[in-house]
Amino acid sequence: MHILFATAEIAPFCPDSEVATTCHHWSSALQAYRPPRRYEGDVPGPNPVKGVSIITPLYGFIDKAEWGLARRLQTLTVPLEGRDQEVVIWEGRTSDRVRVFFLEHRLFERTKYIFGPPGKPRYKETSKKFGFFSRAVVEFCRHAPLQVDVVHCHDWPTGLVPVYLDAEREGDARLEPVLTCMSLYGLSDQGVFEASEFEGLGLDASYNTPEALLRGGQLNFTQGGVLFGDVIATPSPTWTDEILSEPSGEGLSEVLDYRGEDLFGVLRGVSYEGYDPRTDPYIPVKYDLAHLNGKRRNKSEVQHIFGLPLRPLVPVVGYVGPLTKGAGVQRLVDALGLYLEGESPVQVIMLGEGEASVQGALLKLQEAFPKQVGLHFGADEALQHHVLAGVDMLVVPCRQAPFEAGAIRAMRYGTVLVAPNSGSYGDVVEEWSAEGAKDVLRGGGFLFDGAAPGGLGGALGRALSAYRNPRRWRPLMESCMQADFGWSQAADATVALYFELLGEEG
Repeated sequence: MHILFATAEIAPFCPDSEVATTCHHWSSALQAYRPPRRYEGDVPGPNPVKGVSIITPLYGFIDKAEWGLARRLQTLTVPLEGRDQEVVIWEGRTSDRVRVFFLEHRLFERTKYIFGPPGKPRYKETSKKFGFFSRAVVEFCRHAPLQVDVVHCHDWPTGLVPVYLDAEREGDARLEPVLTCMSLYGLSDQGVFEASEFEGLGLDASYNTPEALLRGGQLNFTQGGVLFGDVIATPSPTWTDEILSEPSGEGLSEVLDYRGEDLFGVLRGVSYEGYDPRTDPYIPVKYDLAHLNGKRRNKSEVQHIFGLPLRPLVPVVGYVGPLTKGAGVQRLVDALGLYLEGESPVQVIMLGEGEASVQGALLKLQEAFPKQVGLHFGADEALQHHVLAGVDMLVVPCRQAPFEAGAIRAMRYGTVLVAPNSGSYGDVVEEWSAEGAKDVLRGGGFLFDGAAPGGLGGALGRALSAYRNPRRWRPLMESCMQADFGWSQAADATVALYFELLGEEG
């Protein structure tokens, strides 16, 4: 099978973003994929993905000479506002040697920022730009040197690829076999534009309806991808169930439920590069499963950095993330207050940046408990690694996104998660009990219902209770360190999805 990733962003050519880095790692994992051994002595077969490539706009900030891009002789003719436009194709490679096709056109060349300056409204041409890009992807499939089997579309900027395929494929021998997988990255941004911008897309009026691109009287790119994609992939099986009802569906639950049979949760992979306690250059003491005393020495180091008493037997609770009300920091402060005032000692370390009011509340907490609370306001990559390796448990007061790699990486350091049972956390963490966890594929931890009063405090209490029993805590740490959510498992699930889409057996 030949897979074409369609994305508005790809690392390392674009600034780091969730989509850019995810597409980079995902495509690399598919290119290097080998079927797993099904039984002892089994010899893995060849990679069923015969080719994976990426197609993306050539933005003005991408230096063709610097990246060694080569111009292809073939060009594309793509209609725009009633006139044919020439699109030049340039070819490059990612750092993992995945082929990237860059589409050059004036709509992309004058782009300094992909979606607009940070904190400012989107460029007025955004819908036209990504509508044109989606149409160009279809033209590429029509004239590609090899037959494309699956176009894997990433997030709302590519939501119109399935729509244009639907409009163009009938009677076209190259387009009729092409199937689409629409990957959602979240629903907070669905690519919503004024309904009047439909006119610039060059689509038949039949697509300008609530059964196609209109949602609430506005143009909605994500809805187009969901309704016309052959399958829809989400970043988390748990999140897949959540978005079938509101408010998690962000206004699209009815549409998603309609496509429920074609909705698949494919757990994203985590890149552990730079996040491995055996090799992490930022932590003072390297360690692994066989040498867990190294974590205790890192704990002493982080206690020293944050000005806390060096007490190896006192549990250290960490938080790394945005210091905002939306991140649930106040909820965490309220829960911690019960344990900071309790008879059993506990220390707290918090690292991040955000709202002044939240930082003020944390400073008051530190003033009340100066020997128990350590704070650092601001971004600091080295310190973040210190904290991940040094704290005993990391608390996630509420889910910020469907898939959050940062906290999942903490498990590799033997750091136990206290997290909501929603989004990806329900897929990577199993509630730890006196008997231990049963699912060896997940790490042990402590989950809570984010909507339940006292849920976070209760989970934190269970974690602290388990910590004070070393016979329970050490196997819990080991389960976290052994859990592997790297990109190989994501590639395996993705290939299975492609096989199902194509009606073939893996």
